[in-house]
Amino acid sequence: MGDKITKIENSEVGTGKPVHIIAEVGINHDGDMAKAIKLIREAKKSGADSVKLQTYITEHRVPKGHAVYEILKQCELSHTDQKELFDLGKDLGITVFSTPFDDESVDFLESIDTPVYKIASFDSVNTQLLRKVGSTGKPVIMSTGMTNIDELGEAW
Repeated sequence: MGDKITKIENSEVGTGKPVHIIAEVGINHDGDMAKAIKLIREAKKSGADSVKLQTYITEHRVPKGHAVYEILKQCELSHTDQKELFDLGKDLGITVFSTPFDDESVDFLESIDTPVYKIASFDSVNTQLLRKVGSTGKPVIMSTGMTNIDELGEAW
């Protein structure tokens, strides 16, 4: 591993570089675009360097009838809405990126030129998703809280 500098748009991240602050919007907008826009604007005002969303197709995450299906479905933003949020970030001068949960979401994020990907901790063992994201050649931020050392070695 060692010292490495990675670029996230115009920001260098790594040893000896300033802290890069990421505002976790995730699904905190509750599927409400006005709230999502406000969260991004507030993140910019507060000095965050970037904003992270979640990109998914609910039916690919959990089956209908699952305990969290309705919550995820309510919070799922359309591709059109997400593109609008990415464009807002560009207009405001704050980087917007996302955590994809399925291959189709990676394809969409590539189509709008996301600058970086975030991998959720539970997907650190999802080799199909890791390969798909890795094939983009873009920087990856991966949570490892639910990953043991052997799994982390395989993901690396």
